[in-house]
Amino acid sequence: ESVRSKPFYLNYGYHPRLAELLDLPQKVPRAHEFMKGMKQAVEQARQCLARAQKRMKSYQDNNRREALYLPGDMVLLSTQNMRELLARYLAEHNLGAEADEAADGEA
Repeated sequence: ESVRSKPFYLNYGYHPRLAELLDLPQKVPRAHEFMKGMKQAVEQARQCLARAQKRMKSYQDNNRREALYLPGDMVLLSTQNMRELLARYLAEHNLGAEADEAADGEA
């Protein structure tokens, strides 16, 4: 729905045909037109996806509040990309000087 085109067409530049109806020529006289059409289709898909992404972001951001952290606040840190044993040492973290640096844009 967001790209307004079939994936097969975006990959190959034409709509799928039945195998018994194919009569392929040896030389393709309209190769430049084909490439131009393909570039237009891919560009249109990119634009549609960018619009859909912006629309989804605006829907998501409607009710989102900016998080305010002050020095001394207790926070939970994400350990999603950390090794197993390291994660248990980061469950709770006290914001000290890091909060000041983050507020100033230095971190």
